Amino acid sequence: MSALLYENPMEDKATKTRTPVWRLRKKLGLTQQDIVGRAGVCLRTYRDIEHCVTDRGFSTKTLKAVAKVLDISHGTLADMIDPNP
Repeated sequence: MSALLYENPMEDKATKTRTPVWRLRKKLGLTQQDIVGRAGVCLRTYRDIEHCVTDRGFSTKTLKAVAKVLDISHGTLADMIDPNP
């Protein structure tokens, strides 16, 4: 029963699609909570970035903060989430 308390459907979705941002986060050994805490962005925003949901757009400040945690440029991050590479 306790395992059900920690299920994260969004994390499961990312595992199935294995987006470039997800792969990089996993390679760095970080959790979504790690990224959110270090970048100072909300979890929903980070999940949208990780799942390449770009319909709302992201501020440059947000992309720079997340990119810094991932140790990449914000331009590289923007390229990773671009739906039309």
